[in-house]
Amino acid sequence: MLVRKVRGQNKVSKITLFPAEVALARKLGIPVEDYVREALLFIAKERKWKWFFKNKEQNHERRNC
Repeated sequence: MLVRKVRGQNKVSKITLFPAEVALARKLGIPVEDYVREALLFIAKERKWKWFFKNKEQNHERRNC
């Protein structure tokens, strides 16, 4: 999986999945969108993207209102 962050901005521009990852998600019975969401969360933790978690909390609060 390749994840590209927009330089100078706090957002992700492009996520590229390899065919093997798509096949793995399908074999496990997981929707591809859920697989990408979990993998992106793992990558954000690994790269220590504080802005990612801050934005996630703000979006969660907006949805609950």
